[in-house]
Amino acid sequence: VLTLARHLELLPIGLFGVSFSQAALPALSRNKSQKKVGEFKEIFLSSLRKALFFVSPAAIILLVLRIPAVRLAFGAQRFSWKATVLTGYTVSFFALGVVFQSALHLLKRAFYALEEARIPVFATLGFTAFGIFMAWGFTQGLGYGVWSVPLALSISAALEAVTLFMLLEKEIGIFDREELLVPLAKIGWATLISGIAIYLPMRFLDKLIFDTTRVIGLLLLTGTVGLVGVSVYFVLSWVLDVKEAKLFWQYLLSCLGKLGIEF
Repeated sequence: VLTLARHLELLPIGLFGVSFSQAALPALSRNKSQKKVGEFKEIFLSSLRKALFFVSPAAIILLVLRIPAVRLAFGAQRFSWKATVLTGYTVSFFALGVVFQSALHLLKRAFYALEEARIPVFATLGFTAFGIFMAWGFTQGLGYGVWSVPLALSISAALEAVTLFMLLEKEIGIFDREELLVPLAKIGWATLISGIAIYLPMRFLDKLIFDTTRVIGLLLLTGTVGLVGVSVYFVLSWVLDVKEAKLFWQYLLSCLGKLGIEF
């Protein structure tokens, strides 16, 4: 169950968290070598916002659509309903840590650019040990199920991300709080509301319209409510003046223009 649930968690992290952090590393390293602290901070915050802009809706979709996602990924025929529910429940706790896991990839590369690799290495060792100890306490001490392991890992990832951010500020100085928190708050609100927009139609369509015992029904349900959620998220991000939403729209129009499609 842990292995299968972990596969679904790693998908948004790999697509967005890892990609944006890898793309930011050369620019971070160049600005460090040129001692341009202001530019270093600007690139870090820009990369963080871009990564979280994409990974946040992916995390909420994974959280809300955990059961259809498990059935589509691993087969409705081969998985019993009990196994599907348990795996989906485990996925939901992994989904809670997706944002923090994505941020960690960027934070660690920021330290690599500063040539301070020991800090993230020791932080990872310490918080991994803490996560393992917490998981042991949940499962062996409190008797919780397998779902408590990703809960422990998500808590550990959140604490590690906060700690590394504080240590990064100690290395390069305090980030502008308004520039940091306001865009993240807007992304958070858009994500929360889009999660509600996914949940409500999913409950209606699952019970009354689509036959989710068949693959085609699962695909239609997941695709329909996923599209609703993404649309609500993008519209809200635009209304809240999230810069990344407008940059993405401009990029999308540019790609369509190259294909000869004009709006």
